[in-house]
Amino acid sequence: MEEFSLTNSEWYVLDCLWGQEPRTAMELVAQLGEKVGWAKSTTITTLRRMEDKGLVSVEVAGPDQIRTPPPWTRQKAVQGETRSFWTRYTRAAWG
Repeated sequence: MEEFSLTNSEWYVLDCLWGQEPRTAMELVAQLGEKVGWAKSTTITTLRRMEDKGLVSVEVAGPDQIRTPPPWTRQKAVQGETRSFWTRYTRAAWG
């Protein structure tokens, strides 16, 4: 199973996408502004970084960009984060 190391900001974005995709960038700006108080620039910067990391993809369809679903489900991401945590924990505890 793939290990994940997602930031809190990445989790916020993915949480908005899972089950509600595709979404436009402006829909995400509005939702994240309401949910966590982000400005438009914070949302756009986070989306660009996530795109560079392969966490989201963009499809140009008309005047706005469409964010397509993440390449894995919420369940797979949680399992990957749990595995990553366990690996770090066991290394720290038992060298």
